[in-house]
Amino acid sequence: MELSADQGESPVETDGREEILAAGQHLGHIVESTYGPYGMDKLLVDAVGDMSATNSGSRILEMVEVTDPVARMVLEACTPAGEGGDGSTFSVLLAVELLDEATELIDRGVSPVTVADGYVRARDRAAAALEEVSVDVSPEREERYAIAKTATAGRFTELDREHLRRVVLDVVDVLRPEDVSTEALAFEEDIRLGIDSSRTVRGAVVRSEVVGEAAPDTVRDASVLLLEEGVVPVRDRGDDERLLTVDDPDDYEAFLEYDRETVVDRAQQVIDLGADVVVSTGHLHEYATDHLNRAGVLAVHELRNEQLDRIQRAVGGETTVSTAIPGTALGGAGQVTVSEIGSGTRPAVVFGDCDSTKIATVIVNGGTTRVTAEARRTIAQGVAAVAATYTDPRVVPGGGAAELEAARRVEAEAEGGVGSMAVRAYADALTAPVATLAANAGYDPIDVLATLRAHHDDGAVDAGVDVETGGTMRAYEMGVIEPVRSKRRAIRRATDIVTTLLRIDGILPMTGGDVMDTLGAKEAADADPGDRPDLSSGSKGGLGLG
Repeated sequence: MELSADQGESPVETDGREEILAAGQHLGHIVESTYGPYGMDKLLVDAVGDMSATNSGSRILEMVEVTDPVARMVLEACTPAGEGGDGSTFSVLLAVELLDEATELIDRGVSPVTVADGYVRARDRAAAALEEVSVDVSPEREERYAIAKTATAGRFTELDREHLRRVVLDVVDVLRPEDVSTEALAFEEDIRLGIDSSRTVRGAVVRSEVVGEAAPDTVRDASVLLLEEGVVPVRDRGDDERLLTVDDPDDYEAFLEYDRETVVDRAQQVIDLGADVVVSTGHLHEYATDHLNRAGVLAVHELRNEQLDRIQRAVGGETTVSTAIPGTALGGAGQVTVSEIGSGTRPAVVFGDCDSTKIATVIVNGGTTRVTAEARRTIAQGVAAVAATYTDPRVVPGGGAAELEAARRVEAEAEGGVGSMAVRAYADALTAPVATLAANAGYDPIDVLATLRAHHDDGAVDAGVDVETGGTMRAYEMGVIEPVRSKRRAIRRATDIVTTLLRIDGILPMTGGDVMDTLGAKEAADADPGDRPDLSSGSKGGLGLG
């Protein structure tokens, strides 16, 4: 596709549908070989030469630099934030296959709008098929384990994967059902030990300054006060409105004593309130910390707001300021410990055994930063999968069984006419990720698909790929299951972005007025002309990888 504009004239758009579809297709080829437990790794290299190897499709899609506007649309649609990468690779692979099928139909003279309409009908039938083959699961640990096992397959040794699954289940056990999500999950890294030393904390872990030489390193049954500001003398506040001029040295000494007593009074209010741990986003002056330490109070200061929020989610209680300490509701933790974790220059303060915590923290061990980062992603994927069943307690068979059964039922709905061609193409596209799963495990996808289709025709709705043998397995019996919610959303995301692209026949740069995304509707009325989208990569139909 070529875009040209002479000065003072409107831009000229050429027919760009082929390039638009090709740009989306290129994205999927990056992650195709990573799909499944035996997928290959990709080596990611950043701008300064740091490298990391991963076969996590969601990680690759997150880190790869994409400048092509169409490829970026596919990427953003198929990898939504806050879902732990759940279903991202499958969604991209399905979108790519739908684009491939659409290209063939368009080349045969079928209208892109007809293809899009057929895809929407097929999508709805596929979603209904998932509902039909789904089964309810109870919130028992055995069922949660099966879900976590499917979501965390691949990459590590079986012993390490088994430990990470137990960590996932520990996270779920820590939280109430309504709180289970990746948003309620925090990580702290410790690269000194192996993966089998990773553990879950029922609460929060923060790295910050513990003040006072006499500060206790462990407080049991802790009552925690949360301060949104520090406790410092007036002379240290840097407030111009509090400037004070003193001519007499005795007056100055009296002022210093008053200043000290004011800070000590604030510290005594903390003690009188019953707090034995105080955390603050501001600075706690030594007048305060000395007084607190003598009373056995652990003081942690200069926290970031995000750290204070994490602690509050763990211990509960109210936040307050230093002038309003009396009557503040305290948080609670079974044990607060100052600990050396990993190679951080600051100690870690562990707020553990919090009975009503709304956050779980995993201390991830891995031996190296790269292994630790991969373990974090694996745990997050497992938690996301289990969390989906708390929203909708139904699962579908894994190993490609759900996709194959959905494809079979979609194809059965195809009627005569041009529109039915798109429905059949959609059914074919649904089987493509299953073929990729088999191929990446080292088996002939044609033979595997033929065998699986025969089983599904005989009524075995849960017949899926056995990646260990290349044969078939009954997914429900083997405990290879996936949340129906995740699979349904992944199919919808892929279909919706493809039907959007099918209704676009060119990319136009904005020439004035509000600046918008090349293919979207993000307003930026005050943007400079230099902020307008650069479409040079889009004209080549490539990814524009940086």
